[in-house]
Amino acid sequence: TRAGFAGIELSVGDSVVISRPDAADVVGRISLISDSHLIVKGHQIEPTPDLHIDRFGDPVVNGLYRGAAIGLMVGSVTLPGQLMMNAAFGATCHERGRLRCIAGITAVSAAVGGVVDRLRVGRTRVFSGSVVRTPEVTITPHLERRRFGLHASVRWK
Repeated sequence: TRAGFAGIELSVGDSVVISRPDAADVVGRISLISDSHLIVKGHQIEPTPDLHIDRFGDPVVNGLYRGAAIGLMVGSVTLPGQLMMNAAFGATCHERGRLRCIAGITAVSAAVGGVVDRLRVGRTRVFSGSVVRTPEVTITPHLERRRFGLHASVRWK
């Protein structure tokens, strides 16, 4: 079982929706987070089996990192990265130097990734109850005339 909020992808300042079947949804920014509880708009929230937490949007930093990683790969190992830089800056990578081209495509891709994450307005479920479902695996032999095998089933509890 999960002991609390340790390891969830939330930080102070994130906009969230806290949902519980026995109470109204709490919508707001996280002002404090610890392993045992978090505080949103003055409400102290503790982990329970029926608690759900959704984060609004996506952190811009994630988009910056993803975009930079993609730009670094594209700019350093492929010709399309060089062609994109040629179109953007009007010079060939041979004239500007390969490292400057790689840095340029990385910066452009990071900016695009940041803008995409900034514009994302959906919800992402980051916590779903304090109980972790575990699999139960059952394996039984299957014997017939001149045939044999195993039957396997997986059930989540």
